[in-house]
Amino acid sequence: MEHGAINGDGVSMMLDAGNWDENVEMYKGNIMELKISLTRFTTCVLLTLSMAAAADVGSAEGSAEGHQHQAQPIQHQAQHQHGTSDIMVSGQIQGVDDVTLSYVAARHHDRRLRPALLIVNGRTETWLKYTDIIQDFYHQGFNVYSYDHRGQGLSGRMQTDSTKGYVADFSNYTNDLNRIYQQVVSEHESGPVLVLTHSMGGAVLIRYLEQYPNPFRAAALVSPMVQPNTGLPFGPSCLVARAQRWLASIAGSESYYMPSQGPWKPKSFEGNRLTHSRQHYNAFVTLEMENPQIRLGGVTSGWLAAVCDAEPELMGQTNRISTPLMIVQAGADSVVSNDAQDAFCKERNAHNETVCVGGKPVVVPGAYHEILFETPEKRQLGLTAITDFFNQELRSPVRPQEPQGGGMTDEYGKSGSVPVDQTDMAEPMPH
Repeated sequence: MEHGAINGDGVSMMLDAGNWDENVEMYKGNIMELKISLTRFTTCVLLTLSMAAAADVGSAEGSAEGHQHQAQPIQHQAQHQHGTSDIMVSGQIQGVDDVTLSYVAARHHDRRLRPALLIVNGRTETWLKYTDIIQDFYHQGFNVYSYDHRGQGLSGRMQTDSTKGYVADFSNYTNDLNRIYQQVVSEHESGPVLVLTHSMGGAVLIRYLEQYPNPFRAAALVSPMVQPNTGLPFGPSCLVARAQRWLASIAGSESYYMPSQGPWKPKSFEGNRLTHSRQHYNAFVTLEMENPQIRLGGVTSGWLAAVCDAEPELMGQTNRISTPLMIVQAGADSVVSNDAQDAFCKERNAHNETVCVGGKPVVVPGAYHEILFETPEKRQLGLTAITDFFNQELRSPVRPQEPQGGGMTDEYGKSGSVPVDQTDMAEPMPH
């Protein structure tokens, strides 16, 4: 192992006032040598551990996740089985620390009271990926909203290297979600609001529900990142991430990539752990190739350390959640921990039987991480479970935390009910 040389007097050397400039330069030189030495030492330790920290959440999700329609320019009209559509309107608001958040809305311009659906996506994703799903639910009678998390998609980036997966604090995600709900969704909706999340979006929603009053009728969490699969036990992974975050802070540098992580690059379908659908996988690669601004690479120590910091609260404050949840679990998921999802449901149902409906996750056998972008039979199993759950909860009485006026109109036959026909949730058009 090669170490950078450190001056014999170390950093405690005394400065001679008579040679101030010379001593200051010498002091700076010693500090820089110390930083280099610490960087090399820590890098060697990390590589010796052979850690693939966050490789499953970073490289896997960061490589190329499925997208349901042929890529279009950012100012686009999505192609869909219903034809060319201009139903989606995009916009921006300011998130925490004035980071720009990009969102999209597909609203019906009539006076009927409708249910709304808020889609909270996963790490590396963008609402552009979900345009077909947005339109599917729109044509089922929903007003639909989605947005991009800070640091990814069309939202603002926080690092000079814009492809780094980074967040300073996990609470920034939850506070951003609150701003999207308050400034975009609730401004237009007086009916019931449901939530559909994927992967990291599930963790963001769980923390949101633990911190804020629960305004949602129900939420379906698809492959939620209750705990990422880092390739090593979660505890040691967090130890390394925090050490590397500390090292970056004393070096005065931006967050380092975790070992095995790096800048964005396209990856082939073979060997991926996201989906069995070549069509979905390759479509998102195309979207990223044609829209460089949405690309996101691997995770940094800052991102993983922030996840580690939030995890105890995520698992330890479930008694604050009153919103009915359904977890849809991918049977062959290696990106996030299914054991952690099982433990969450067990803990949650010890407090409130309406959360984790059925007492445990609904499993889609053999599915990889991205159930909503899987092959038709696996995707349909997930969609059927989700729409059945939404229909059941829309027929339920309004909960105390939910805004009044949340019942449905006679347009759907009975108060509180909106039929969702998952058979109309079509596969994307060939491209």
